[in-house]
Amino acid sequence: MFDKSKMMILVTGTTIEPWAQNWKECESTWIPELRKLGYNIKVAIGNPDLETEWKIDGDMIWFKAEDTKRGLYDKSIRLPIKWILEETDYEYYFRIDSDSFVHPLRFDFMVHENLNNGIPHYIGCAHPANMTNPYASFR
Repeated sequence: MFDKSKMMILVTGTTIEPWAQNWKECESTWIPELRKLGYNIKVAIGNPDLETEWKIDGDMIWFKAEDTKRGLYDKSIRLPIKWILEETDYEYYFRIDSDSFVHPLRFDFMVHENLNNGIPHYIGCAHPANMTNPYASFR
């Protein structure tokens, strides 16, 4: 049976206006609902001036990365995966952009349907968006 405490959901945010409002809107709408369902969620933001590779501050995690498109890979993939593997016991990582909406009950259903019926290596959207990525699949 899937254990929600083993999943980390990171919402990739920024401090750059007006886009900084995106993750704040997530925090005031769907994120609290997923937390009520038992999910662990943090907002990930880049800060190139950190002395360490990451710093946890409540429901935020700061990564030593540019807080721009240039730092997107570091703050959403490279450093979060390193943090998860080196510092936590999470088994699953779900990342979502802060300009997206998650329907909490549908998300919960999707996760349970997929993780209780076999463990997929990937659930999500293929890039490029025209679905020509041969390495991404849906379950």
